[in-house]
Amino acid sequence: MHFSKSLATACLAVVPFAAPAETVELTQYNLDPHVTVSGLSSGAFMTVQLQTAFSEAVSGVGVVAGGPFNCAGADIYSSVMTEDTRAYTRILQATSVCLNPTEKLPYLPLTALQTGAMKGQSEATIKHLTSIRGIDDPKFIKDDQIYLFHGSQDPIVRDQTMDVLRDMYTELGVPDAQIEYDIRVPAGHSFVTELGDVPCSDTEPDYLNKCPVADDPAKGDVDQARDILTHLYGPLNPPVAPIDANFMSFDQSAYAQDVMGMDNDKHNVEAYLYVPDACQSGQTTCHLHIAIHGCEQGRYATLPDGKPMGDRYATLTGYNGWAEANNIVVLYPQALAVPSAWYVNLWNMAWFGTKVNNPKGCWDWWGYGGDDYLSKDAPQMAAIASMAAALGAPLTTAK
Repeated sequence: MHFSKSLATACLAVVPFAAPAETVELTQYNLDPHVTVSGLSSGAFMTVQLQTAFSEAVSGVGVVAGGPFNCAGADIYSSVMTEDTRAYTRILQATSVCLNPTEKLPYLPLTALQTGAMKGQSEATIKHLTSIRGIDDPKFIKDDQIYLFHGSQDPIVRDQTMDVLRDMYTELGVPDAQIEYDIRVPAGHSFVTELGDVPCSDTEPDYLNKCPVADDPAKGDVDQARDILTHLYGPLNPPVAPIDANFMSFDQSAYAQDVMGMDNDKHNVEAYLYVPDACQSGQTTCHLHIAIHGCEQGRYATLPDGKPMGDRYATLTGYNGWAEANNIVVLYPQALAVPSAWYVNLWNMAWFGTKVNNPKGCWDWWGYGGDDYLSKDAPQMAAIASMAAALGAPLTTAK
C-alpha cells in the first residue's frame, strides 16, 4: 500500500451492504479442495506466499501489485547475522529494491544484477524450504492459473518486481497460456473496481480505484474481481446483487491466537466471510476464494477523514456479487496495525517498524513477526490455513 516519505509497501455495479455483517462461528461447507487466493500489495505478497507454501491445495492466484516469494530477501536462515540484523536487512531490501523508495514516477530502475539477485534469492529460499518440507513441492504450481496486474501509474511497487514474479512462474513451468499479465491500465497503487471512488491514477486510501477499460473506455469500468475470478475459474455467470444475510463476520482470534498482526489481547478481531445461498445447505459443491486486503485496508484501519475502513475491501472490491452467482465462498482475513515505537520513527521506519511492529496493518512479507514468515508453519500463514480448514477446504489437501 501507500507509504510516506522514503518508504513504500507494498458486469454489475452493486451498492455496499447497508446492514452490518452478522457475527457467526465458522462451519464446514461442501467445498472443492482446490482453493484460489488473491490480494493487493502486502496482500499480494501474502497471496504468493500462500500459493508457494500450500501449492498442493492452491490452484490459482490473483496478484495485484506484489512480487516474488521472499522478495524482501536476506538469508533468513543465516547463523552469521542476528535476528534483529536480518529483520533490518529485510526492511531495507523491501523498501529499496522490491518497492520504489521515492514514490515518484518515473523512478530509477533496478539493474540486471539487482533483479537477478531478487530472482536468485527467491529460488534459493523455495529450494531450501522444500528440502526441509517447510513448503509443498513447487512442482504443483505449474498447473495453476495466474492473474497478474500492475497499474502503469503505480509509484509504490516496481514494475520490475512484478516482471521478476512473472519470470518466476515461467521458471516453475507455468505455461504462458495460464498466465494473464495486465499492465495496460493507468491505475495507481490500488485494487480496481467499479465501486471505487478513488480516481484511476491516484494512490491514496482506500486504494479502491475506478478506472475505464484501457483499450475501450466505451466498455465501461474495469471490474478486477471479475477479471481475477474469470481467469481462475473460467467463464462465469453474470453477477447478481449480494445478499446481506450471506455477508458475515467471525472472530478470527480463534484461529490466530497470539499471532502478530492478526490477534489483539484487548478485543476480538473480526474477519469477514461471504457464503452464497447455494453453498449454505451443503448440497452444492462450492469453491473457496481467499481475498487478502493490502496495508491500511483492514477492518480496523482508519481513513484520512477519520472514518473506519470497516468492510470496504470486502464489499467494494466486487467479489460478492460474482460469488453469489457462481457458488464461490469468499474469505476475507484481516491484518492489524501494531504501532511503531517512537525511536523507530527516528530511523524513518514508521511504515515497517521493527521486526515486531506493523503500524499500517500490512501482511507479513518482510518478517516483522520473526524469521519464520514464509513456511506453512509461519504464524499468519498457518492462521489463514486454519480458517480455510474450518470452512471445509484445508490447505494441506492434495490436488
